[in-house]
Amino acid sequence: MPDEIYIHSEYRDDGKPPRSKRLIAICSWSWGPSHSRSDMYFISGSVNKREWRLWIKPTNPDLGRYWCNNVLLRLEKPISLSDAATILITEAWSAEWLADASPGCDFSVDAEGILDNNTLIEIGLRVFV
Repeated sequence: MPDEIYIHSEYRDDGKPPRSKRLIAICSWSWGPSHSRSDMYFISGSVNKREWRLWIKPTNPDLGRYWCNNVLLRLEKPISLSDAATILITEAWSAEWLADASPGCDFSVDAEGILDNNTLIEIGLRVFV
């Protein structure tokens, strides 16, 4: 389990991610007519695999071209890329669900990256239901 997790309200760095970032997934939500959202999720990590960051960017340029880095994970021991991605996505979605009670409805995976469709759906069901 993580030693330290900093989420949106505690930690925020809206700079640019490193070029070494890796795609976790692209996911979409729809919660009513003309109300939807699609985000790209990326991960970057330290060489020692003990610090990981989640980077989020909307797929719709009308919503901005900014990068949002709203989860930072620091660990005593190194973990794998996929384990870090799972923790980061779970923490980000849990924090958003608690803060805004969204997105949660009509969730879909548009593109797989480090995490596959089944893993993301499983995380979504745990967090949003």
